[in-house]
Amino acid sequence: MRKGKIYFLIIIILTAVVVGEYFWFNKKITTEEITVATINGEEITETEFFNQLKKVYGQEILNEMINRRVIRMTADKYGINVNPNEINRQINEFMQDYQSEEDYAFFLKEQMGWTIEQLYEDIEYNILWEEIATKDVNISEEEMVLYYNNNRNKYSEPEKFHIRQIVVTTKEEADQTVKELENGSNFSTLAKERSIDVLSGVSGGDLGYVSLGDSVIDPLIIEEAKKMEIDEISIIKLGDSVAVIQLSDRKDEIQYSFEEVEDEIRREIALNQANSLPEVLQQLKNEMGVEIFDQALAE
Repeated sequence: MRKGKIYFLIIIILTAVVVGEYFWFNKKITTEEITVATINGEEITETEFFNQLKKVYGQEILNEMINRRVIRMTADKYGINVNPNEINRQINEFMQDYQSEEDYAFFLKEQMGWTIEQLYEDIEYNILWEEIATKDVNISEEEMVLYYNNNRNKYSEPEKFHIRQIVVTTKEEADQTVKELENGSNFSTLAKERSIDVLSGVSGGDLGYVSLGDSVIDPLIIEEAKKMEIDEISIIKLGDSVAVIQLSDRKDEIQYSFEEVEDEIRREIALNQANSLPEVLQQLKNEMGVEIFDQALAE
């Protein structure tokens, strides 16, 4: 996930952008003072809130609004569009560790206050920015095919296994645990009660989706999972402990074809030959004559 690590920071800024636009708009259409909160009868007005928002986030909000409009206007000017399949593929990569789109949507909403639609728009914005930066760079198909063949692992998703585990100290404890599970005991409950692996125990033994190479997972668990059927339970010796594991689900390995990732490959190669993205954006802003009239918001 090439951009996945920066999305959390972007979300913070964009949340401020949405709030800022809302209050800027409301400020223009009404002169009536609105109370947004009270503390022991003392009011916090919308104006006070807006002024504090402007003071703390004003520069970030305005700059982000300008940047996004500049990129969108430039893309429209040159007829640059984004293939929806590329955006959906990136979103699918983000969702790989979740059981369903609903689970990932819940994570976005609860942890970041965002929706899938907002994530979609942000991915589109970043791709448009890269397309604009590389629009004049010519890359041959032969070069792209060679790059793809040399970096196939970058355009693939490994086989993943959704595993639950209960870690105990002896084989006898493991056998007893399996017997209880076969008699109808709840896996999550047993994991919380007796697993000596604290991190997974508190979540009912759920490791989520894991793959070979994950640093926090013993490779013996993955090798065993490869041989298991869905819902099957197995016992594995792990050093000084014994793990009872259950395979809840598996996702097959995905290898994206050259045609599916051709646009991304072209940009990756071209970005090494083009000006940096911040330089491109600043040049576009200069060409469009961007001016900030409120000195408190000027950089």
